[in-house]
Amino acid sequence: MIEVIKLLKTIEQILCECNMFYESEDAIKQTRLSLIKDSFKYHFEGNRAYREICKKNNVTPDSICTYSDLIKIPLIPVSIFKNKEKRDLILTVPKEDCLMRVESSGTSGRVSVSYKDKVTAIRNTISLATLYGEFLTDVFGGFGMLFTIPNKYLPRLGLMKMMNMFQLYLDDFEFVTNDPSIPPDFEKVMDILFAKKGKEIRHLIGVPFLIYDFAIYMQKNHPGRRISLDSKSLIITLGGWKRRKGEDVCVREEFNHLMQDVFDVSNEQIRDLFAQAESNIFIMECEYQRKHVPPWAYFSIRDFENPLNVEKSQGEEGMLAFFDPLNNTFPGFIVSGEVGSIPGEGICKCG
Repeated sequence: MIEVIKLLKTIEQILCECNMFYESEDAIKQTRLSLIKDSFKYHFEGNRAYREICKKNNVTPDSICTYSDLIKIPLIPVSIFKNKEKRDLILTVPKEDCLMRVESSGTSGRVSVSYKDKVTAIRNTISLATLYGEFLTDVFGGFGMLFTIPNKYLPRLGLMKMMNMFQLYLDDFEFVTNDPSIPPDFEKVMDILFAKKGKEIRHLIGVPFLIYDFAIYMQKNHPGRRISLDSKSLIITLGGWKRRKGEDVCVREEFNHLMQDVFDVSNEQIRDLFAQAESNIFIMECEYQRKHVPPWAYFSIRDFENPLNVEKSQGEEGMLAFFDPLNNTFPGFIVSGEVGSIPGEGICKCG
């Protein structure tokens, strides 16, 4: 218990007390560099398999001195987490000491699996609560229509664990369907949302394609009828953004227009959250629909042909790599299968 209290104090100072979102760019980089250096040293010294990878790349903790040195840290391909033998090899903490198993949705065809020990789980919870408090305060209280199935059917899915956090903050919520074998009853969903009007702030939270399907249903079956959400309502999408069973559903601009038309909301009320099962990094969108990398994490855009060694310049598109210093279970330095770009640094219009 003393160990846990000490850990909580340390992480809370990092995530909460220093108010890092509003620090100068130099101050954020300095703190971020310190956290990643400490994490890299911890995994280098405690993880034999990862240490061998580092030695092959001629990198040690002493190699990381400045912010520009972060590119030297060896990355782990995300494909390793889709292979049982390989993902077990990269654990820094013994597998028997891990408390949680987290799985991806497998939209790419293969499920990724990662583990979390006690330290990682605590850090994960505090960081997510900090981000909710910073970006999603309007969700605190009110009613949430959850466009997923109940957590009990997929308890290890990373998406469901994020949904659990939403349920803590809402006064009331319902799932669009309580059984994965039964399609959502969109007439019932519509009736519930209309009945809640004027009584509670109503939020739509869940996977984009289900919210999209509901909006299309409204247009086709109730043309011209709107579910005018409240001025503080949010439509929050997470998990499997644009694809369902390997097929494109819609692009963001189309999704936004549909939400505006059916639910009478502004762009500022539509937020997308990004996360991966292999990481503890959660990317939140502000009211200007810009995704913000948490101050304690580092994102790097890598060359498609040589993602492990070549970093792209600001604004260029490439493969997303992330550096997660909160991960105590395994080295959180991973090159993902996601494509993206970092448009710029500095202060966003949201502050």
